[in-house]
Amino acid sequence: MLVAATVPHNSRKCCIIDNLGWGVKPTVEETQHLIKDSGLFNIMGLVCFKSDNIAKSTCEWFTNILQKPPKDFRKTVAGGHLRPLGIQLAKYVVNLFEKPLIESVQERNKAFEHNVIQLLEELKEKSR
Repeated sequence: MLVAATVPHNSRKCCIIDNLGWGVKPTVEETQHLIKDSGLFNIMGLVCFKSDNIAKSTCEWFTNILQKPPKDFRKTVAGGHLRPLGIQLAKYVVNLFEKPLIESVQERNKAFEHNVIQLLEELKEKSR
């Protein structure tokens, strides 16, 4: 499994951090080459977040350049780059970097996890 973070290239902070050798590895370009050359992304789903400006270029690269996955296996959901992070405490989830700060597990599942689980089920069916 390839996991990579993306940072917008037009950011001055990005360039300073990269020049110091503290940047994200692999870079966006290295990640794209690894994905393109691997042949491992034939059955995949893509979840993009509406207000995610960090990975926006990666989502666009998948859909516009790589032309994957098919539209049936793409989901766009509310939230930003750190939407998947949260801590469940009983019937509530504390969203560390997103709003609302606290929401019920039921609301979070309806808005986020349900979409991801549905996408995984569809991919599982296609792979059979």
